Amino acid sequence: MKKIRDLEAKDFPDVNIEKFQEWKNAQRERTKKSYIDTPIVLVMILSIFIFDGFLPVILFVIGTIAVLVYSLPTTIKIIRLQKELGITAKDIRKARKR
Repeated sequence: MKKIRDLEAKDFPDVNIEKFQEWKNAQRERTKKSYIDTPIVLVMILSIFIFDGFLPVILFVIGTIAVLVYSLPTTIKIIRLQKELGITAKDIRKARKR
């Protein structure tokens, strides 16, 4: 099964090549951002065990907001480009299986 980064425009008939490259780059950017999100989430979970009282709740809320603010614009861009290209989740699964 192919990874998303290995997909090419020829796997999806009738797509704009420039838009497809933009979509693929946004997917790559989201993957890079997920490497940053993971430690933040781990720190939030560990803070529950380390600290007592209201501090873990504050850290959890602020951490969640930070992760969303950091990663949401890229996800919105990916969804918008996917709709413009007419690519559905089914199409992606089919292309990955080829």
